[in-house]
Amino acid sequence: MKKNKPMNRLVQGDVGSGKTVIAAIAMFNCAEAGYQAAMLAPTEILAEQHFSSITSLLKDFDLNIALITGSTTKKQKEKILTDLASAVFAILFIPPNIIKAVIIAITLPVI
Repeated sequence: MKKNKPMNRLVQGDVGSGKTVIAAIAMFNCAEAGYQAAMLAPTEILAEQHFSSITSLLKDFDLNIALITGSTTKKQKEKILTDLASAVFAILFIPPNIIKAVIIAITLPVI
């Protein structure tokens, strides 16, 4: 992550092997470098669990962390997506059913 090239990584392991901690460290490093990070979880419940645990883990740092799910209200989604496009959030947690809206938000200019 210290290099000047973008990277994509897949962390794979058994339950309890530390994948979430590795992801939290990577997202923290990304945020500290001035970039945004997103964690995709396969379900809304897991996205909520990761959001809760990592928000708690990083509570002592001045990071804006958000969660967007299918049950997020339309008004909240619009606010989160606008803030995301404006780089307000350092870390975002999302389940796959919301990814299209997030991609659109970060690739289109905010008017």
